[in-house]
Amino acid sequence: MVDHDSNRRNEGGTGRGGNPQRGRHFHTLAHIDGHHTEQSSLDQGSGQRANPTQHSHPDSGGGDQAGPRQTSHGRGQSTDPALPVNSDGRGGCYNCGDTGHFARHCPSGRGRGGCLGGSRGRGIPTERGRGGLTVRGRGRPTIRAQDQPDHERRSGHPFPNYVNTNNPEAEMHYPPPSNFNPEESTNNGANWALPKEMHDRTRIAKLTNPQHPIRKEFFTSKKTILTNHFDYGLSSDATFYEYQILGLPGSNKKRTKALFKSAIEHWSFLRRNQGQFATNYVDIIVSWKNLHKGITTRRVLSSTGDPAADVIWEELTIPDGNIDLALRFKLIGTLNLSGLQGYAAAKPENEHINFDSVAKCLNMVISKSFDNRVHQQSSNKFFVKNARGNLWHGNVRSSSASLELIRGYYYTVKPGMGNIILNFNLATSAFFRPILVSEFLSDRATFPVLDLDGLLKGKRVWIEYDRVGQDAEDTARLNSEKSRLKQFEALSTSPIKSLTFYKKIKGQDGKFAKNPDGSFQCETTPRSVLTYLRTTFNQHINPDRKAVNVGNANNQIWYAQEHLRIVPYQIYSRPLPEHLTGSMVTQAAKTPEQGRALIEQEGLRTLGFTASSTAQHSFNQRSDIPITLQPTMLRVPARTLPFPQPMYDQPKPVKGQSRWKMRDDMKFFRTTPKAKLRYLMLRSPDISDKTMDLYNIALREYIHRCGVDIKQGQFESINSSLLRSTIAAPVGYADIMSKFEEAKKANVDLVVLVLPRHTQCGPGPAKAEYMTNVMMKVNLKFEGINHTIQEVGHRLSDHTMVLGADVVHAGPGAFPGTPSIAAIVGSVDEWGTRCLGSMRLQRIDKTDHEERLEDWWEENHRETLPTNIIYYRDGVSSGQYDEVKRIEIAAIRTAYRAVALRTSQPHQEVNITAVVVGKRHHTRFYPLPGDQGDKFGNGNCLPGTNVDKLVTSPYYQDFYLQSHSGFKGTARPTHYFVLEDGIRNLSLDDLCQLTHRLCYSYVRAPGGVSYASPTYYADRLCERGRMYLCKYFIGDDRALGEDLKAFKQRVTNELKAAQRQRFGTNPQTDIQKKELMDQEREDRQTVTKREKEEVYARIRRDFYMFKDDRGCDWKVRG
Repeated sequence: MVDHDSNRRNEGGTGRGGNPQRGRHFHTLAHIDGHHTEQSSLDQGSGQRANPTQHSHPDSGGGDQAGPRQTSHGRGQSTDPALPVNSDGRGGCYNCGDTGHFARHCPSGRGRGGCLGGSRGRGIPTERGRGGLTVRGRGRPTIRAQDQPDHERRSGHPFPNYVNTNNPEAEMHYPPPSNFNPEESTNNGANWALPKEMHDRTRIAKLTNPQHPIRKEFFTSKKTILTNHFDYGLSSDATFYEYQILGLPGSNKKRTKALFKSAIEHWSFLRRNQGQFATNYVDIIVSWKNLHKGITTRRVLSSTGDPAADVIWEELTIPDGNIDLALRFKLIGTLNLSGLQGYAAAKPENEHINFDSVAKCLNMVISKSFDNRVHQQSSNKFFVKNARGNLWHGNVRSSSASLELIRGYYYTVKPGMGNIILNFNLATSAFFRPILVSEFLSDRATFPVLDLDGLLKGKRVWIEYDRVGQDAEDTARLNSEKSRLKQFEALSTSPIKSLTFYKKIKGQDGKFAKNPDGSFQCETTPRSVLTYLRTTFNQHINPDRKAVNVGNANNQIWYAQEHLRIVPYQIYSRPLPEHLTGSMVTQAAKTPEQGRALIEQEGLRTLGFTASSTAQHSFNQRSDIPITLQPTMLRVPARTLPFPQPMYDQPKPVKGQSRWKMRDDMKFFRTTPKAKLRYLMLRSPDISDKTMDLYNIALREYIHRCGVDIKQGQFESINSSLLRSTIAAPVGYADIMSKFEEAKKANVDLVVLVLPRHTQCGPGPAKAEYMTNVMMKVNLKFEGINHTIQEVGHRLSDHTMVLGADVVHAGPGAFPGTPSIAAIVGSVDEWGTRCLGSMRLQRIDKTDHEERLEDWWEENHRETLPTNIIYYRDGVSSGQYDEVKRIEIAAIRTAYRAVALRTSQPHQEVNITAVVVGKRHHTRFYPLPGDQGDKFGNGNCLPGTNVDKLVTSPYYQDFYLQSHSGFKGTARPTHYFVLEDGIRNLSLDDLCQLTHRLCYSYVRAPGGVSYASPTYYADRLCERGRMYLCKYFIGDDRALGEDLKAFKQRVTNELKAAQRQRFGTNPQTDIQKKELMDQEREDRQTVTKREKEEVYARIRRDFYMFKDDRGCDWKVRG
């Protein structure tokens, strides 16, 4: 049973320092050699645990960063300290790696960098040389020995013993990486203008019961910028049919795909028309030709009995081993292209059209133009096979033997405004290298702690060597490409030398003979797996290694690790090991100029578009496919919102910009200095006295920003004779907690913990900026307000509360049963800067909203509740919009009525404006060639760039806003979509302006962030909760893994014993055998369920272990 009532209550943003009746608090700041991590307050009365979490300046990535979420510490510093950025904001050249020019302007005239960017210039460690590929003339690129990963150099050839390596159609085709150098794009894009009939919104305003609030007007835009959207065309006479093959087994993707291909080959109406349809090889076929005219088998109506609904053809069979598999073919219908075009034109009658299903089919049609140069990952994403790069081990001069980067592209068809458009964007991901399984399982440099065989479970592997045998026909069959492909299931529990098996016996027909009960007949004497494999392949095998099972748990099929190679182009979906993330981000993040050049010159060329053009062209010259594209980025109208002006303790605001500095004499907007502030500095053993002195001097020099006057004796250091200032090595939780207990007894208010880590930050050349950032955290600890935006105060002063909510989900590498973490924060002041928060497992509920309203009531002197609530909801896809409205917004109203009743407030309904905050999208904007980009933001569009046309909804209220400077890569604008607009006098333009200003109200950094600050606090709170459950979310804790494995085994043994008691050891009748099979299937489900329950029980214990009797445990500020 999942408990939704147990909770954590926290503070995001600034907030109060806990319940004053429960005892005295002191506060801690942990410094990691220049970085500071924040710890929660420790209640002196309750003695509760203060858990540490690391913080950073927001949006240091700011752009197209692939892979797991990164944290770049300090104030916008790159994760790679060697990354150069020129004053004009450009990144490195693809040839030489130097900054400030493109490959076409490169003075070196030769290539140095890998396919993902100039390795040397972009700060990627190179291996015995300057990295990358050497291209001689226009011939085939050659890989220099010193640029290969270690495992390739040792073998003398990249991935030796490959079969079919020169056949582009082969499964194991793995072309050498290319040194692609895009030229700078100089065209100004394709013109686009909002159709005149869409300017007038009166027709749309008359819609009855629209799904979401209708857009009433457009913003006034005075300039244009480029967007990664292209004009997409459909032939006027095109008709697309959607079909489905029913009856295919869905448990094994590999088998499903093979059977799907078999159906295409065996059914003549498909085989003859393979050039006229596209498919996902799972169940769907999209054709631009009527395929069902050629079907001669019986036709039946769908289960609805409606002649106009889909129809099904039965009695279609294909061979599946020794049997014929009966399938059915279904016509789902024709694609509603006119509805999609009507939706794009904002016709009232098309408002409820579900264009997602149509777009999914049209994406599938685009995949028909792919050739063997690309690997299709999904229906809307592909990767260029030779656009590969190494992942480097941090600052160590070696690359990962097991993982690599491959550059790819995401695409999707969507309605524009008056036209259909194609969104096309970069998508770089990590993939498994095609190395031997034995090499992968020994690669502890890449995976220091992970369970490596668990990473390979379900991955495809290839039998490396030919079999030898006397039966030529049988040997040829087993050496075929189809027979070589297997799937990694698990490793054996013992070495291969100890394994035996019983060989199956063949009958006179050449097939394996079976017993009357259906089991295979086997030899009576067991054989050695090791001896058999050595004889079969005539290759060396290490007898002490474990064997690989490519069968299943009930039917093991053993191979040696050395005989299996990982099939290329299999994506690595887990979080990337930490020491590889810097290399990942550095190579994946492209400047706007580089990103645009790659999209136009590599991505689109892969689809057959060789040059930019304002005319429509066919995909890969396939004029028979009734779709076209204008291969030039569209220009979209935009406006730039002015910088908000931050206010400090002085009447005159600071000049607005994306990042600003405080003058030396300035204090924070509001401070709450204590008469005597006692502080203690702690350090680990490897922090020197000199370092401690530097921090101590800097702390005393900048504490005045918090309103503390050193000259008046307000800041007192606790003498180390009272407390030992050095923590024992290795630094652990118990040591730190012991120090905190000593600090409490000495009435310490602030503890600073200094830990070692090599970074660029800390007291040094940027001391003022760094220490101001530290002081911001100190001021938040003591309930201060760092800065405000005056216009925000004007808007929120009419009793308006701002809520921010987010949910973080467990990824594919998490332990089964790991729940989601939900967090919600709410403002309690007129500036929107003090935000208190709650965090729970699973989901946001009514109790969270009640807590936010109760805190508002307490902080506003128990006089009033808010009359307006602006709800920013993060982490929601378009398919969940209705759920948010039905559950979460309704929960706000219910909570409001409950709190109003408890506080004896007059009965009134609260006005709610609800906005979905979207960050996981692929829309990007680029300055026009020659226009000035953001000089502080890598040449991106200027902060405040705001777009509400072409790429937004034709019907509803939404907009894109890039409020920040993107320090790395191409800045990702945030998409805001209005679900409810219940606050009077708050127009869409007002909401946009307020949102932009809230981005500059972020209390933890002197600069704008990428999305509204309350949502940012909720995101940080979710991330903090995730860090407390890190071992469950990442799934890399070996001890926990072994515990769960033992738990599953105990449950399995219990269920097996119950089976034996019920059925005996050898069921005799067919009924008993069927009942036993059903029981085994039910027991497997029970084991999985019990494992999930065990994981959740452990997580709940860890998550709520410090909860007090009020349901609260600790408070977080900022």
